Amino acid sequence: MLGHNFFHDLLRKYVVTFGTLFNDIKLRRVNRLGQVIETIEVPLTYGPRDKFVTRLQEDPDLSAQVGITLPRISFEIVRMGFDASRQLPATNKIVSKTQAEKAKTVFAQVPYDIQFSLNIYTKTNEDGVRIVEQILPFFIPQFSPTVELLEDPPIKLDLPIILSSVTTQDLYDGSFDQRRVLVHTMDFIMKAYM
Repeated sequence: MLGHNFFHDLLRKYVVTFGTLFNDIKLRRVNRLGQVIETIEVPLTYGPRDKFVTRLQEDPDLSAQVGITLPRISFEIVRMGFDASRQLPATNKIVSKTQAEKAKTVFAQVPYDIQFSLNIYTKTNEDGVRIVEQILPFFIPQFSPTVELLEDPPIKLDLPIILSSVTTQDLYDGSFDQRRVLVHTMDFIMKAYM
């Protein structure tokens, strides 16, 4: 496009960075005495919320057939947009002199906001709150992991991931034999670059 052919795999790096933040969440269930009786590693999947909700509501026994169990976490990119407030002049260049005879140049990064939606599915409110409480303290309101954008020239940046909202929805409608699903949705904005 426009006479240039390049690919830096940045969107994949952003998705992996975001998912890595939530891939080791464990749910501990306790008895009345406060003793841990069960520890569950909560599975993390990239995929749209509607897909999971539909699968869970269509057939109460679906989890036995296709392996969807609760609790579960999914996330997806909801939207991306240019962020003019962080734009540097287009003529700025980054120069790398890794080779003695030849300098490599890269134009300045273009700022984009990537909105992620993280959905936590549980059967009970207690399970959902225990998972949400493991996430919230790290976002005050942002968390900034370091991401290596390019290898040559080496560009590493701290990318703020901002928690913008948390909502809870109880999807239990209908008869008593229908499966109850609580969904805690957390919306994040990653201040990324292309």
